[in-house]
Amino acid sequence: MVHPAPQTPEMIGRLKEISDEWLKRYEIEEQVFSQGMFSAAELEKQDVITLQDADGHVTAFLNIVPDYAEDEITYDMIRKRTMRRLPPWMH
Repeated sequence: MVHPAPQTPEMIGRLKEISDEWLKRYEIEEQVFSQGMFSAAELEKQDVITLQDADGHVTAFLNIVPDYAEDEITYDMIRKRTMRRLPPWMH
């Protein structure tokens, strides 16, 4: 599902939970140069794409950022929850 900016505080909270879980799972800290860095202030201003489970809970997200080329976009972070019921294609 696409969530156009601005993001609500509630959405930022959900994304932060997912991001924190992802960092903990891989036992890493934010690495700005490789996969972005969680910044609530920046995410609030960006469009976000989420995946939801069958119950409608957000399980993964990526943020959309403008690219240097006109009419192009890219992503900065891809983060997902550790779940027991992830679809097979997400493993």
